[in-house]
Amino acid sequence: MDGITIEADDVIVEEFRSVRPEAPGIELTGHRVTVRKNTVVGPRGGDGDGIRFFGDDLTIAHNTVRGTDNSHGRHADCMQTFASDTPPSHRVRIENNRCEKVDNMCLMAEGPNDGEGDGRGTTADFTVRGNHCETLRASQALMFEDVQNATITGNVFAAPTDHAIGLAHHSTGARVNGNTLHSGIRYEVGIDDSSRAGYRGPEPGGLP
Repeated sequence: MDGITIEADDVIVEEFRSVRPEAPGIELTGHRVTVRKNTVVGPRGGDGDGIRFFGDDLTIAHNTVRGTDNSHGRHADCMQTFASDTPPSHRVRIENNRCEKVDNMCLMAEGPNDGEGDGRGTTADFTVRGNHCETLRASQALMFEDVQNATITGNVFAAPTDHAIGLAHHSTGARVNGNTLHSGIRYEVGIDDSSRAGYRGPEPGGLP
């Protein structure tokens, strides 16, 4: 089964269920796109991601992604964006989603200047709120590289990762508060020196 691909502006994708789709289960590229109340189970092939997104003024809300699989060298995230010959993303709301039994990260967000991107533009202004995150194999649940002004609040980190949130490669201006952590998580935030400007949140426990 193919996944769902959106390449358009001003679109709402709602209440679809994809079981073992070709990964990514949902991929969206555009502006003012809303993806809500969808379910992706067991995406396969490719890098194994549940949802990939690129563009501006995006809303990803009340979706469930379950059972991403890191086997065969994949990095199977619940959600991912990057800026390597793909548009950088701005003003993205990721709210009240459930990432269940995902092998890799619940969110991997990479900007254009993270060392692997195309160096064009910026990635900025993410709100990550109220999500349930169960990541089984990665060192962190959320990773931001060259993403400015992320607000990360009210999420539940339900698995014992090394740390919950990583901020690296000039991911400045992050705001972190009100999250609930599994007792096995060593520390909430890992941060590198380039990302400390404008950071507000709990004292970082180490590197990302």
